[in-house]
Amino acid sequence: TLFAMYGIIISVFMTIAYEADMIQMLTRLLRDTFYWVLIYVFGYSFLSYEIFKKWIKIICTYLSIYIVLQFLVYMTTGFLIPGFPMNAVVSKSSSAIEIYQSTIEFAIRNGYLKANGFLTEGAHCGQALAIGTVILFDFDNPEKTDKKNFYLMIFFSVASVLTFSATGVVLIGFVWISVMYLLIRSDKPSEKFWMPII
Repeated sequence: TLFAMYGIIISVFMTIAYEADMIQMLTRLLRDTFYWVLIYVFGYSFLSYEIFKKWIKIICTYLSIYIVLQFLVYMTTGFLIPGFPMNAVVSKSSSAIEIYQSTIEFAIRNGYLKANGFLTEGAHCGQALAIGTVILFDFDNPEKTDKKNFYLMIFFSVASVLTFSATGVVLIGFVWISVMYLLIRSDKPSEKFWMPII
């Protein structure tokens, strides 16, 4: 539900602020919603939550390390560590070299790097790291969240902010507001209630 609301709000904002094509926005929103529904419906029956948590934690840890390295190396040397082999075709509309050049041009023009790790853009990193942050939090016993996981949550959040992606910052902000709310509340709702919402 929140994903659909977020998608609608962002689509309307992008259409108004940047005169983006509404049909293209709606098509993307419907496609993403379809995939999320598939994951939600089939994931409940066929996905091992513990294996999922393990792999998300590993992927987000490597992604965060890569983002921090990209950011630090660029800020100290001006060199951007590419996220893909430069001759790779990343999507039907762009290659790795085009993404690399566009990221560098943005950094030069605006004075800061929107690190994209080994994903195509910072917003994708922000979404992945928000999911990683949620996965690490113990919703059944928030005050018993493992200290190592809590530090990883902070690391994922820092990496998400280093992407300078509005999506990443908003999602991480929402996750931390939810986490703080759950830590303060006395009657803690179960993970089954909060996971689909977050």
